[in-house]
Amino acid sequence: MAEIETLEKVEIEQPGADPKITDRSIPYDRFKKVISEKNNLQAEIAQKEVEIENLKKKYETSTATIAELNKSKAELETIKKTQYEKNLAEWQSKQKVFEVAEGDPNYEKVQKIKHRFKLGEELQPSEVAQNLEILKTYDEIDYFQPDKNSPGFNSKKPQGSPTTQEFGGYKSIDEWARHDSEAAGKWLTENVK
Repeated sequence: MAEIETLEKVEIEQPGADPKITDRSIPYDRFKKVISEKNNLQAEIAQKEVEIENLKKKYETSTATIAELNKSKAELETIKKTQYEKNLAEWQSKQKVFEVAEGDPNYEKVQKIKHRFKLGEELQPSEVAQNLEILKTYDEIDYFQPDKNSPGFNSKKPQGSPTTQEFGGYKSIDEWARHDSEAAGKWLTENVK
């Protein structure tokens, strides 16, 4: 029985409880405020759940798009590699046009345009493609074909007067010597008696 009396005292003597106030109801203003806060939190939770669902959908869509883009990227890389290999093989066969010795009918022509091309062993795909495009232009105008009206690089006119072809494409031996003294000197030693 002593225990029951102690429990009753404990219940009555709660800290913060005023034993004189017997009305334990919550004030209406406080009740409205708590309910309003609860409703706001529930609305916010619902809104965040909708946002989470939208983000999940975006994630799934983005993942599918990324997979498609990666597949397209791999296909594009394969196409680029194939095109580069094709262009490189074509360039390697056509770049022989630049391997002319002095005295060759195309030597002067090649020297005039050689600076427009990227030459070397390690060329980038864009450089190979650019070289082929430039070379295509020269091929279209038959730039490397021998002149049909020209009798040849080392030929002389019947009267014995030298042609511009004989001077390496220049009008005189002096002009040729200013531009290419080595070739002009070689021509002089071979042709002047």
